[in-house]
Amino acid sequence: MADAGFGRADAAEERPEVVALVVAVIGATQAALDAILSGLARPQDVMLLLLPRVGEALAPPALRAEDGMRMQGGRVVVIPEGSEMRIRDGRLRIAAVPDPAMTPLDALLASLAEAAGSRAIAVLLADAEAGASRGLAALRRADGWVMAEEAVAEAEVDQRMPRLAIGPALSAWAAATRRSLGQEMLQAIQQPVALLDSRRQVLGANAAFHSAFGHAPERLEAALRSAPRLDALLAAPAAVQGGSEESIVELPLADGETRLLRVSASRVPGSLAAEGSARGEGTGRTLLSIEDLTEQTRLAGRLELAKAVAERADREKSRFLAAASHDLRQPLQSMSMLHGLLAAKATDAGMLRLIGRLDETIDAMSGILDALLDINRMEVGRVHAEIAPVPIGALLASLEREFGDSARAAGLAWRMVPSDAVVLSDARLLRQVLRNLLSNALKYTRQGRILLGCRRAGGRLRVEVWDTGIGIPQAQMQAVFEEFHQIGKTARARSQGLGLGLAIARRLAKLLGHPIGVRSRENVGSCFHLDLPLAHGGIEAEEPAQATPPAAASILVIEDDPTVGDAVRMLLQQAGYAAMLALDGSKAIAMAADEPPALIITDYNLPGPFNGVELTLQLRQVLVPPPAAIILTGDTSERTRQEIGLLDVEHAPKPIRADELLARVRRLLPVPARPPAPPPAPALQPSRTAATQAEAASVQAHAQEDAAQAAKAQTGGNVFIVDDDAMLRRDVGEWLVSNGWSVQSFPSAEAFLQADEPGRQGCVLVDAVMPGMDGLALLAALRPHAQRMPAIMVTGHGDVRMAVRAMTAGAIDFIEKPIGRADLLRSIAAANARIANAMSEATERAEMAGRLRRLTPRQREILDRVVAGSPSKIIAAELLLNQRTVENHRAAIMAKLGVRSLPELIRKVVSASGPGG
Repeated sequence: MADAGFGRADAAEERPEVVALVVAVIGATQAALDAILSGLARPQDVMLLLLPRVGEALAPPALRAEDGMRMQGGRVVVIPEGSEMRIRDGRLRIAAVPDPAMTPLDALLASLAEAAGSRAIAVLLADAEAGASRGLAALRRADGWVMAEEAVAEAEVDQRMPRLAIGPALSAWAAATRRSLGQEMLQAIQQPVALLDSRRQVLGANAAFHSAFGHAPERLEAALRSAPRLDALLAAPAAVQGGSEESIVELPLADGETRLLRVSASRVPGSLAAEGSARGEGTGRTLLSIEDLTEQTRLAGRLELAKAVAERADREKSRFLAAASHDLRQPLQSMSMLHGLLAAKATDAGMLRLIGRLDETIDAMSGILDALLDINRMEVGRVHAEIAPVPIGALLASLEREFGDSARAAGLAWRMVPSDAVVLSDARLLRQVLRNLLSNALKYTRQGRILLGCRRAGGRLRVEVWDTGIGIPQAQMQAVFEEFHQIGKTARARSQGLGLGLAIARRLAKLLGHPIGVRSRENVGSCFHLDLPLAHGGIEAEEPAQATPPAAASILVIEDDPTVGDAVRMLLQQAGYAAMLALDGSKAIAMAADEPPALIITDYNLPGPFNGVELTLQLRQVLVPPPAAIILTGDTSERTRQEIGLLDVEHAPKPIRADELLARVRRLLPVPARPPAPPPAPALQPSRTAATQAEAASVQAHAQEDAAQAAKAQTGGNVFIVDDDAMLRRDVGEWLVSNGWSVQSFPSAEAFLQADEPGRQGCVLVDAVMPGMDGLALLAALRPHAQRMPAIMVTGHGDVRMAVRAMTAGAIDFIEKPIGRADLLRSIAAANARIANAMSEATERAEMAGRLRRLTPRQREILDRVVAGSPSKIIAAELLLNQRTVENHRAAIMAKLGVRSLPELIRKVVSASGPGG
């Protein structure tokens, strides 16, 4: 700040002794000092005594006070904390004998008042500490002046103002006499300021005030009266000293416009008030500071409106793109399936060439659509990275399966170097980056080879894609990462692409925080590289995503577009699979009930109450074993991808090539559903098909044996029905008797307990809600006898909390009304087996405990809340998820645990958590 007029100590000694003001700044900070100095017009007229905030270090031009230092204009002097400094004979002196009745700060201010009188000013900043009241009082008695920043709570001040106004105000003090200080200070402030008497008459105002409000004083007076607290302060008599008030008021103008003002008012005490009274200008004086908020408020309103419009447009754009994506992909999907059928039937060489060109065109159209939608999703911020440990070896292997055959088919040598490294990234987005780099290499390489590998460099792993393609000119090294940029015309002629692949790769790499770069020589080749952070430690390998369904099964295709559906069905049938087509979810459920499929291929967007994800969940809950699934969708929204990603399914974006769809089907169903009959000659080693058939035969034999044992166990088995509904007791009892059970009915829990005999065994069906002793109370009474009388709770409420209470009270199962006959027989058979062999329960608990340990932390978190009785809506709110995500997690948990209903889930989890579990 030396250029503002403050110099070094040795230079200051040679200046003439001219000090217009001596200012003590209390609570000084570097920022406050800079603000004050920047507002001083003539620094040489002012000497600043700085009393810094505790622990604050002030930079030059501030000088440390020394004993004997002269009071001189242009100096900035720091008074050390706790020092006994005084001002005597125009110099700073250290007191030989401190005054025990005063603090060091009070003593300094009192000596300043005595030495400078009306030329003495104290400035209280927001960080000023208490303990200077006696010194400030002495300064005001000597006709000095006390200024304060607006945030200071000190009441005994003469003037409050913003920090930026302090410097100009001090300039006004230094440039004018004591009696003209008021007007000079007002003019130094840029915002509108006026001095009013108790009658609200303007005694003085700066130019900004006259410019803004001088033409409508009566309107301003009316606006001030509309704020009760402000009006009371303005009308207070002179005896009321100090005080301030701030209000927001509306000022109507003659042209019909309304201004929004923030008005700050401060009482002006002391000599100025007395001076005004001597001139007959009233007894109470108030300084008014006005800030016009009109434009600021209008701008905020316009910004808010613009934001709302932009957000609405963004939502509409996203909805449009999602719908357009689906609608555009539907005909492409149909074309791809029909292309596959045509390719299988054509034999003419010319026809096959045309079919090959059609295939390239379909791929190009799909690629262009994908690229445009990906760019849009990144532009609107819908792509988010979820960083986690990623085994790079598995990712490279999947890329080799995807691109290796294509490279070899194009006559190129392909090599992938495996790696056991684990990196920190988002697996899905990282895969997309590397896919785009590999696609680019295939696009521009006519001969030679492509290499995919990685190398370590410190704490990072560099993944590299090498090719022997056309290379990149030095001048275009960075341009290749821009949208729509292509090298030459070859790429466009071969792929009909838009040149977006590398642009998307760069954007995704930036989102992931992975530096991306390229080295290249024209006509030699290129090397694109991506730097990834290494993860410390490994990660556990995940379980296989899905068991392979049995070979002898069918495929259910669910597609609401008949053209696309027929094309897929015909493609599968031509490949040797038994395929069925359903046009909506309800038909799919009916067809699956008649002929359970081993594989579901469904569109995501379906008519009716549920989409492809929800339909897959429904079918998996009722089919045993749960079928594998492929979900096709043209909806590329992030929400759809996340929803599908939560399921253990194959996700295939539309349009999908016929060969790619068949490849996915073969991975899930290795053998066509209806293979030709095997030759009769015996084989020394059973083939995979034979082994599968042998295993199926073994399973069937075991199932028949279990059924025989169950039928044997049912002979003479007892069922006790405890329900107040006579009709239900009659109907259920007759049906159970017809199935070989011995049934006894009781209208109440009390009647059942009264009829109990030692050693009586059987399954007890307990209604949850009954007059008198209810079902839960009966369960509690039966708990000591659970080995000989296991109980099943029956209720029509379908309440998760009731299920949990029943299971914890001792029920072995929970069945909702209307009672499903198969579920009831299964539960009674389980109860009967429990009676016969108590050890089976321990085995089941141990198996379930093992499955529970294989749940992910998130799945366990949700499961605990389900078992605690929390509905999905509450779980979603607690875990900051949407309700559908919770439902999907719950379905995945049920699939992992091998349960088909919520009551069975709760029963097995509670059982596994009990003693011995």
